[in-house]
Amino acid sequence: MNKKREKIIVGLIIGAIIFIVGSYFYSSNFHKNIRNHKQMFCYETFRGSSNSAFVIENLLFKDSLVKYYKDVEKGENPIFNFPLKTLPTDNPVFVINYIDKDSLIVEVVSYYDRGIKFGGDYLRGYVYGKTLHKSPPMPKILHNE
Repeated sequence: MNKKREKIIVGLIIGAIIFIVGSYFYSSNFHKNIRNHKQMFCYETFRGSSNSAFVIENLLFKDSLVKYYKDVEKGENPIFNFPLKTLPTDNPVFVINYIDKDSLIVEVVSYYDRGIKFGGDYLRGYVYGKTLHKSPPMPKILHNE
């Protein structure tokens, strides 16, 4: 009975070590793959100056996000019906995938560190395609009056 128990414990320890090492290599390879995707900056300029763009983490809110930005493009001031989360304007995102044929929704990954309370330094979500740009926004000029 003791030998059987020892074999089980040794097997569990070996299994745990294999799991930890495998997880490390999977995570490392996963993030290396993400960082090989195209980098862009995410912000909206529909109102003139550059503003943070909304990001959703669940495609259930896809239609609401598209409707919101289509209304903004028309010059309206719509309300939004999705969880409020934005991306920094001057930190690049990695473009993973265009979700629909019109490229209105794009899957992105942001490595901006928001702190543990707000989700850490990794965010995978979806943005309105027209909020992606090749370069960061121009700095806002502050006027002293």
